[in-house]
Amino acid sequence: MINREYYDDLIQGGYEVILNCLLDYDEERKVHFLGYVKTMLKYHYLDKHKKKEINISLNQSIKLKNGNVELIELIEGDVCVEEDIINKFRTRELIKCIFELTDRQRDVVIKYYIENKAIAQISKELNISYRTVVNTKTAAIRNLRKKLKQ
Repeated sequence: MINREYYDDLIQGGYEVILNCLLDYDEERKVHFLGYVKTMLKYHYLDKHKKKEINISLNQSIKLKNGNVELIELIEGDVCVEEDIINKFRTRELIKCIFELTDRQRDVVIKYYIENKAIAQISKELNISYRTVVNTKTAAIRNLRKKLKQ
């Protein structure tokens, strides 16, 4: 529920805008004064009600039933920077190895694993048999495992 003070603040802000309009109005622009005031009020209130960015510190204390706790203590920490770096390195190595495959193996691997296409759809697109797609995918995975072990 909005209290009376909030309305008073809105009215006072509107009065301020109108007073500024009286000072800033330029007759040479050939704009009606009331239209000018209406526009200025409209933008004043729109700006006032934009969602404001809220910055909260992770060290902020929060009251709970058990007592006060810092916000950072409530965040579950499954993040491991070292693992992220290792995973990025592995991803780069995998991409490098994929580009070392034959053209057909690379096409099949990308279509199957990245584009999530079915083997039957890949066989139609590449104009090869279903069995050839399966064999090509198997050979590509075998080659990737060898290259990644090195």
